[in-house]
Amino acid sequence: MNYRKEDKVGWWIAGGAGAIIIGFLVSLMLYGAGTLVYMRSDNPSLLLFAPIGPALIVLGIVSVVVGLRQGFKHAKPSTGKEAIRQLSEVVVVSRFAEVPGIGIWFSDFDTLEDPKTRFLVQLETEQGEIREYHCAIEVLMSVGEGMRGRAVVQGNWLTQFVPQAGSIARNDLDRQLLPPIDHESPP
Repeated sequence: MNYRKEDKVGWWIAGGAGAIIIGFLVSLMLYGAGTLVYMRSDNPSLLLFAPIGPALIVLGIVSVVVGLRQGFKHAKPSTGKEAIRQLSEVVVVSRFAEVPGIGIWFSDFDTLEDPKTRFLVQLETEQGEIREYHCAIEVLMSVGEGMRGRAVVQGNWLTQFVPQAGSIARNDLDRQLLPPIDHESPP
């Protein structure tokens, strides 16, 4: 579950719905008031602003369509036709399950019995990009949060994760947190 993408989709749709409602109200007010003013005093000034309402409605519809398109694109399952890629030096950010009727589940994955349960893993790439992948329960059980390693992905599906023992720090913060290696003392 990528909350950033879901927030964007929600804002696109909510903003579009709001623009449609406001555009409808503005249209009613400007066309109604403009017609009354024109009938009484032959002054068409309010009618000149009347197209603002339909423009807001059109912008709202475009925003809703963009939000829905992004949402469907984000939720689109893998078709299996995507190329298999190997990602080296990834970090497991989180692992969880989405259980229908319950929500997000973070532990005791082997106790989940619902066949509609989806297992997900978030990985951070070398470039710092966080991506979310669906996976089988067996793959989920082989990864732990904070592990580094190599991942094999196909579309939005994590097919394999190979942990790397004794991984090398990728940035200064990791170097500060890892204990220094003492080459002189025996293991």
